Amino acid sequence: MLPIMALVTWLVAAVLGLQLLRIWVQGGGGQPGRSHVRLSVMLGHAGGAVAAVALLVAYLLVDRPDRLAWTTVAVTLTTSLLGAVMYIPWWLRRRRGLQARASRTAELVAAGGAPLPRPASPSAGPSDVLPVERRYPNRIVLAHGLVADLTLALVVLVALNLG
Repeated sequence: MLPIMALVTWLVAAVLGLQLLRIWVQGGGGQPGRSHVRLSVMLGHAGGAVAAVALLVAYLLVDRPDRLAWTTVAVTLTTSLLGAVMYIPWWLRRRRGLQARASRTAELVAAGGAPLPRPASPSAGPSDVLPVERRYPNRIVLAHGLVADLTLALVVLVALNLG
């Protein structure tokens, strides 16, 4: 039963991940200067996820050999780590942006609601375009990560022959 649960959670994570990938591709994420995420990391994460599910399906179809289960764990863990390579900087940038916004709001309130002058940007123009990851909905990012982590835990339990 655990292998089937792992497969279902993988499919949910894949649907959520495909939504994020669609946003990334449509926003020009693969183009220089449009994303903080390297194309190689994005492709490695997506490719690792596809490989992990293929290994899990093979495990289900081929008399459940232990080596295949642990290979699935290794590929899933690697894929998860690539996801963390993308998530942690995204989260830190987002957090800094929220803190800056809160600071500007506090300054506005302290100034009695009068608009504050914005510092002039000497390089305002096309280079100031925000990275495409700023368009990611928080709920989808968090749900994708949580479901993917649950999948990893289930795959480890499968490899330990607990299901």
